[in-house]
Amino acid sequence: MPQINNLVIIQERIVFFCIPKCANASIKEVFHKTFGQLRYWSKERILDLDGYLTIAIVRDPFERAISTWAHKILELGPEEDRFRYGEWFTLGMTFHEYCETVAVLPDPDIDVHFQSQAHLIALDGHTIPDYVYRFESLPDSWSNIQDLVLRHCYAPLPSLPHTNAIHIDRWPLRADIRCRELIDARYPADRAIWEAAS
Repeated sequence: MPQINNLVIIQERIVFFCIPKCANASIKEVFHKTFGQLRYWSKERILDLDGYLTIAIVRDPFERAISTWAHKILELGPEEDRFRYGEWFTLGMTFHEYCETVAVLPDPDIDVHFQSQAHLIALDGHTIPDYVYRFESLPDSWSNIQDLVLRHCYAPLPSLPHTNAIHIDRWPLRADIRCRELIDARYPADRAIWEAAS
C-alpha cells in the first residue's frame, strides 16, 4: 500500500515531499499557517500532477541516522509509541545497535522515520521533486524555497521555526567508523540524492 505522507496544497499547486528529520515538522507548520488545510498524498499519486511546484529537503544519511536515533530511540515516548516503530527497536538502544538493526531492515517493513529518503521521494531510481535542497544549509535552502513559492503563487512564506531540535553531543557518534559504514551501505541512494541536491 502506498504511503500517504506528502504535503499537497491543491489551491496553490505545491507539493512538499515530507522526509522525517529533514525540517519536516517545521515546514508543515509554516505551510499550515500560510495555506490552511493541507492534504497528504502518495508519491505515486503525485506523478499524475502537472504544473505543480515539487520540493524536498534531504539530509546527509549519517546525520539523519543520528537525529532519528536520538529523537525516536534515545528519547522514545510512552510504551504504546514504541510498538509503532516495530519490535526491532528498543528504548535506549545504543547508536551502534541502532545502526546494526536499521542496516538490515528493508524500507517497506519499517516506519517512515527509518526508511531511506530515496524510498520516500524517488521511483524507479528517479527523484520525483523538481527542487531538492540540503538540510545542512537550511537557511539558504529555506530562502530558496521562499523565493520559489513566491514566484509560483505569490504567497510569502514566513521564517522557518525550529521544532523537534535534538541536543546531543554528535562528535563521538560521528567518529564511529563502523556505524558510518553500516549507514552508507544501507542508504547509498540517499547519499547520491544528497550529493546532487542544491
